[in-house]
Amino acid sequence: MVTIHELTEAAEQIDNLPCRYAPDLFFVEGELESKAHILYTQAKTLCASCPLQAMCASYAIDNEAYGVWGGMTPNERREARRRSRSAA
Repeated sequence: MVTIHELTEAAEQIDNLPCRYAPDLFFVEGELESKAHILYTQAKTLCASCPLQAMCASYAIDNEAYGVWGGMTPNERREARRRSRSAA
């Protein structure tokens, strides 16, 4: 399991992480569902090219309830947690 400390340390080594420069895409609050879907889709597209995507997703599955992390929405992370618990 990846810790926030490990993720932060890795992120500090990379200058152009998309989440640093477009946080409104990654944390959508108070938007209509249709607009949130569009913003989350854009965020996920940016995550797809991020060198920390897998590390970020690994951390977020068990630790983050909001926003797009590692290319996964909150619903996708909940589903990943559920699948993981079912497999155990």
